Amino acid sequence: MTPLQFLAARKTLGLSQNDLARVWGMGDNGGRTIRRWENGERPLNPVAAFAIQGMIDVAALERANARLVEETIALRAAARPLLTDEEDEAGTRAMVDLELRGDVW
Repeated sequence: MTPLQFLAARKTLGLSQNDLARVWGMGDNGGRTIRRWENGERPLNPVAAFAIQGMIDVAALERANARLVEETIALRAAARPLLTDEEDEAGTRAMVDLELRGDVW
């Protein structure tokens, strides 16, 4: 991962340098360290590159999951019941009539 890719990943997550440093528990100078990685003043820590890629992957999965939930809700709201109440009631009456007559349905 390049410094610019790291910068883009952090911005995609909506985190400032200080916010990311705080999330990662980097201490008081963490924001400065991240700035140095992004500016190329210091080599990017490979563990940090791996971690931020993991954060991006998780965020993408969360967005995909949210879309699936929204689509499922919309499909359920738009779905027509298999039977109307009247059809369901008529079917129930027919089954009861068959049982009362001793027929097997």
